[in-house]
Amino acid sequence: MLRTQAPTFESYQTAVDKALACIRRAGIDVIGDSVVRDSGYPEIAYSFAASSAGRSDEQTLALADACVAEHSRWVEEAYLTSPRVVEAKELQFDPYRSALTTCLAELGVELPTDATRGEILVAAAEAATTEGRDCIDEVGYAP
Repeated sequence: MLRTQAPTFESYQTAVDKALACIRRAGIDVIGDSVVRDSGYPEIAYSFAASSAGRSDEQTLALADACVAEHSRWVEEAYLTSPRVVEAKELQFDPYRSALTTCLAELGVELPTDATRGEILVAAAEAATTEGRDCIDEVGYAP
């Protein structure tokens, strides 16, 4: 069995920096490339413009996606799903778990007592759409 080690934040940051440099070289504006810790672990919250000069929106997206695919996609995925990041997400979510499940129960959403963070958040997103009540926003959780 092949075991690989999760990327460090530094290797993740290097990969993302390369992807963002590629996007910028393509003439696409990068929005928000700073390190944030809102979710309990360091993450680079970035996005890029939907359009760029002389290109359709589809061409702009294809170029940006190609940069991410070449430089950072797999490192980002491995980092963001690593045990230490998942644990940080869980710790950050724990104070909101009870309030979220209570809010959902008030809407008639039944969840198992051992529902995962992901299951709770999906149920809350669905309830916001179907019931018009945003439990995530109500309890102040910022995923």
